[in-house]
Amino acid sequence: MNTRYVIISQIKLLLTTVLFWTIAFFFFNIFRYAGIVEVPRENLKEGVTWISNLDLVLVLGLITGVFYYVIELFLDNKWFKRKTMGLRLLTKLVCYSLVFTLDSELGVNVLTIGNKGWEIYTLPELYRTAGVYSFLIFFLLSSMMFSFYKLVHEKFGPGVFWKMLTGRYSPPRIEKKIFMFLDLRGSTTLAEELGLHKYSLMIQQCFFDLNEVISIYSGDIYQYVGDEAVICWDYDKGIQENECVELFFAFRKKLESRKGYYLENFGVLPVFKAGIHGGELMVAEIGVIKKEIAYHGDVINTTARIQSMCNELEELLLTSVDLLESLDITKRYSSSHKGDFVLRGKMESVQLHGLKEL
Repeated sequence: MNTRYVIISQIKLLLTTVLFWTIAFFFFNIFRYAGIVEVPRENLKEGVTWISNLDLVLVLGLITGVFYYVIELFLDNKWFKRKTMGLRLLTKLVCYSLVFTLDSELGVNVLTIGNKGWEIYTLPELYRTAGVYSFLIFFLLSSMMFSFYKLVHEKFGPGVFWKMLTGRYSPPRIEKKIFMFLDLRGSTTLAEELGLHKYSLMIQQCFFDLNEVISIYSGDIYQYVGDEAVICWDYDKGIQENECVELFFAFRKKLESRKGYYLENFGVLPVFKAGIHGGELMVAEIGVIKKEIAYHGDVINTTARIQSMCNELEELLLTSVDLLESLDITKRYSSSHKGDFVLRGKMESVQLHGLKEL
């Protein structure tokens, strides 16, 4: 399942990138050349219309899209994503400059092959003309839009920005979600032993590792609270192939695969505990200065209380019976009934189960 998801997501990224740049060059072609034959003293041997250079649009869109896909694939590398934003932006600028040079060369070649009556330029001659600057400005603006889309995607999660843009959660609406409260075990003791600086570095690395696996299991980070991460899923996605459970164990394996790093730098392998629960709650767009999507309802509180029971029940992963009944865990996990508990802030008892891999 993981491999399939990665392949599908990469295909989607490639197609999205190629489509974006094809549309971008299509609009540039319209803005640059539509009605140009009506401009007085325009020195062209043949009339040029917006449809004249569709071959150039398609070639540049395909090539630029592929190269941008490769750039984004490189920048999504786990090593590179942990570098400073300044270094990443500088690297992007260098890569975009190379793509712009390539596009300029391709444009000259395609126009030459087309033989449409254009005056033929070499690349150095092209850069001395005024027309190339309109292309440069459009290219930079398009690159900024593409980068903005990526940043928004990382900031809000897949699809969230579009929902905010269209006012999906204004006014509030009811949705069915699954939540996981993921918390570092023994955090107070570790903070005292490591010191705040070293402890913060460890938490930073843990959440880097979490982000490398979370998208594979359709999860979205709702918020970070100290050493705790709150993750959510649309209910149907979360129960599909037990993704809300699979994420927890995939994260554990990710940490264990870097055991040498954590022991060498912090003297400990961090262990996380989690509670998961699902149901209907209210989703609302809140704030003006710092606008965000907020969730209100009993599901949030119950999930937090379930996670707080992990230490008492000596379990790393606890779930409510309501969510457990929606999952198909018989082939990969074992569940143990821990009892019925009246969680803090609730009137009725909640039946809890611990989950372990077989």
